Amino acid sequence: MRFRLLSVVFVLTILLSLPRCAHHTPDSKHYIILAKYFRGDRDRHSLRTPFAYRVLVPLLAAHGPTDDLDFNFAAINVACTVAAYLLFVAYLKKLVTSSTELNVGFLLLVVSFP
Repeated sequence: MRFRLLSVVFVLTILLSLPRCAHHTPDSKHYIILAKYFRGDRDRHSLRTPFAYRVLVPLLAAHGPTDDLDFNFAAINVACTVAAYLLFVAYLKKLVTSSTELNVGFLLLVVSFP
């Protein structure tokens, strides 16, 4: 039962995230430049503050599984979203008493987030 719920949550997260994949916001270009800097493709003078101080996700994206930075950023975002869901389940387990309430609360979180 638990594996099935986690599978459904993971698939729903990916499906609901697809419209946002490779979607660039006004600050996305700065994080992509920072990731390119970590790869050695950009020099230090092309970095802008405060974006240059937020290094964790661009560093992970620069050393991600593919050469496509957009995919690496999207994969990191989906993984962190699923991790946040799992953290929420730990809190939700302390608040509700039945597994039905837990499942409904969990699925509500997944479909209401986007």
